[in-house]
Amino acid sequence: MLAAFRAHERRLPDVIDARMALEVRTAELAAIRRTDQDLAEIDAALALMEEEIRRGDRGIDGDERFHAAVTRAAHSALLADLMQAIAAPITESRVQSLSQQGRPPRSLRGHRQIAQAIRAGDPRAASRKMRAHIELVAQVALLDDPSHPPQRPSGH
Repeated sequence: MLAAFRAHERRLPDVIDARMALEVRTAELAAIRRTDQDLAEIDAALALMEEEIRRGDRGIDGDERFHAAVTRAAHSALLADLMQAIAAPITESRVQSLSQQGRPPRSLRGHRQIAQAIRAGDPRAASRKMRAHIELVAQVALLDDPSHPPQRPSGH
């Protein structure tokens, strides 16, 4: 069991790297390609997460539904396939993050900012807000590994 925990611990920084690579671009594309139906799905996910948090839950189902809705809104089959391929470790990072005290409401606020940028059709803001959201996820205690610091945008 300890070996499995350590393997999971070592994998989390790589999961964050993959999420940065895929989800930041997915949010950008969603802002460009989203439809009214996509926006309705994003809104439904936000409502679910808000209700879960109001009930005292962590908002895991709403969080998962939100990210899935943003992925669908990007209308990129290959990006959706790649996200599906890493769904299990993403779920692990999601659970770890939302288990941190005070994290669910902060995550919901981040989701709302991403949704607002997508709704406005602003790909730069959507990608910037998604990056900030994933950086919040990266602050999970298991990820505070000085040998693998979070990457910051270089401005290029």
